[in-house]
Amino acid sequence: MRKRILSIVSILLVLCFMMSTFLGCTSPIVTSNGTESDTNVTVDPNGSDVIVTDSISLETDSNLDTGSEIDTESILDFNTESDMEIFTDSIFDIVTEPTSDVTEPVMDATEENVTEDISGNNTERPTKPSTEKVTDKVTDKATDKATNKVTEKVTDKATDKVTDKVTEKVTEKVTEKVTEKVTEKATEENKEEIDLSDYAPKLNGKKVTFGSYPQSRVTGSSLLSKLNAKVGTPKTKASAWTSYGYYENENMWYADVEENGVKYRGVYFSTYRPTEIHKASDSSNSLQDDNGYSLNTVYWFKYEPITWTVLKTSSGKALVLSDLILDSQSYSDWRDNNYSDSVVRAWLNASFVKTAFDEFQKQYILVTAVDNSKTMSDYSGNHPFLCETTNDRIFLLSKKEVKMSEYGFSSDSSRIKKVTEYAKSQGSYASASNENWWWLRTPSYDSAQPQKNDLAHNIKVAGSMWNTNVGSTSGG
Repeated sequence: MRKRILSIVSILLVLCFMMSTFLGCTSPIVTSNGTESDTNVTVDPNGSDVIVTDSISLETDSNLDTGSEIDTESILDFNTESDMEIFTDSIFDIVTEPTSDVTEPVMDATEENVTEDISGNNTERPTKPSTEKVTDKVTDKATDKATNKVTEKVTDKATDKVTDKVTEKVTEKVTEKVTEKVTEKATEENKEEIDLSDYAPKLNGKKVTFGSYPQSRVTGSSLLSKLNAKVGTPKTKASAWTSYGYYENENMWYADVEENGVKYRGVYFSTYRPTEIHKASDSSNSLQDDNGYSLNTVYWFKYEPITWTVLKTSSGKALVLSDLILDSQSYSDWRDNNYSDSVVRAWLNASFVKTAFDEFQKQYILVTAVDNSKTMSDYSGNHPFLCETTNDRIFLLSKKEVKMSEYGFSSDSSRIKKVTEYAKSQGSYASASNENWWWLRTPSYDSAQPQKNDLAHNIKVAGSMWNTNVGSTSGG
């Protein structure tokens, strides 16, 4: 069963860039066909450095209340087993410790204790110490000692608690300051290490290199062995592969890897991709085998810079068109030539953008208000299949635009485009001179067949204008 295809035919892509890029600025903004986006980001390469000095000024926290941070209940709580042991041991030490204050007999000179000596004189007789007094003395001494011990323990615990809290607060504050400074410094250093101009569009006459896409086929046996070892096949290591999503049975997969700092894409398919989405999947309906690509085999393609031709410049912006047919996709599902709803438009602004540009490079691409009106479509009469203006980062050219001499289209030969090996692996057609036809965004309309909405305009292999079934997957 066929699934809705999110794809395009081998596509010629249209972008707009800020001209400050071409004038040598390392961080220009990129825009699309004339309308500047409110969400575009400008990168300033001249930001000031953050310097971490030898000393750090620690800001105190005026809201730090150490008293409120201390759990006094836990300090005074001697109900736990360990605290009770300490407490009772200290009492025991006091009671059993000899003390000179209570070992001397305590004398009572009361009348009961007065006796006569042998001479008949009254004299005092020593008596046993008073039990009550001894007890009082011992109790007082024990209480004083116990109180001192408890006070010392509470003071120690309170001191420890306060010290811990203050240390914790100071440590947190220092850590925050150091982390903040180190992070700022690391960020600035990383910015300095990256040459932002490596990612910006580069102008060479009327040509611009910007972004990258899988293009040429890898043939070296040593490199192929290394790449194959990384991912295996979808059957042996499915987690390394991603389905293109062309069909429900997921018969085509890709895998992106790096080797020695260079990016490559692996391609594998278990059934052929038909030249039109309504046809059966077999070799008689596919161009993949004609292009030298067989079933159940991993093929590798190298990511290479995309070269664009500058079509026009205006207000610091440039409209550019890819030099090569980079991929092979259908315009839309069967019998639907509305560009606004087309799968080619969706694929360009999602899958292609994600594959061809990193996050920094995306900042150079602005959103364009793409005119899909009757005038831009080069129709003078009725055309019911035209859609409203679309807002796109990347888009196909219109029927009128490919006739404009100011864009460099002065003859059929000026519209001829060659196709990459990667596009051929996806089922793109290739002539003997490696050229192919490519889509325009303008839908076709024939007043003699007013209900026929399954055609869209394209540029033929030889550069002339034509129209093709929107379900075709062999174009670009």
